[in-house]
Amino acid sequence: MPAYRVVLVSPMHEGNVGAVARSMANFGFHELYMVDPCDLGDEAYKRAKHAGHILDDSKVVDSFEDALEGCSLVVGTSGKVTEGEKHFIRIPERRGRSPRRSGTTRDASRCCSDPRTSG
Repeated sequence: MPAYRVVLVSPMHEGNVGAVARSMANFGFHELYMVDPCDLGDEAYKRAKHAGHILDDSKVVDSFEDALEGCSLVVGTSGKVTEGEKHFIRIPERRGRSPRRSGTTRDASRCCSDPRTSG
């Protein structure tokens, strides 16, 4: 199984970071990278429950590019609302062809989230 890394960009609320860590642990993911994170305190650990070790082992990097170093596949998400009468949220966008495989089992795939304030 390839290694998976979750990357959070400018998370604003420590409780949300804790909830992400908890979800990661539930699915067997262990690598959490953050770019420009909020301070993590008691609320993050309360929300993480059994996944405090993910918060302890998380990496803070200087840039999004640093978080993606060694990446073979990147999957991103956003909470941006679209314009128009239906206001769809989180419409997937494809850039080019999606690869069928991410490479060898040693390659790491990334799941990224952008800051809430910008989409």
